[in-house]
Amino acid sequence: GEEVTDTIATLSVVKVTPGEKVTLIYWGMIPYKAKSGQYMFDYDTSGLKPGYYDLFIGTDDGQTRQYRVEITAP
Repeated sequence: GEEVTDTIATLSVVKVTPGEKVTLIYWGMIPYKAKSGQYMFDYDTSGLKPGYYDLFIGTDDGQTRQYRVEITAP
């Protein structure tokens, strides 16, 4: 379809720890980059402890995607 340049896109980063409560690490907006024609965001993971994190990417039309990533020790 058509290129969407005016939606509100957000990123939530949640620490996943089995048996413990969920911990929100980050929430923020993902900006649209006109030069590339994409919504892009750089997130520095260097300060995160090793383990699993859920990334939730949402848009203002109610769509949400969840991705689980693992951060490993350097």
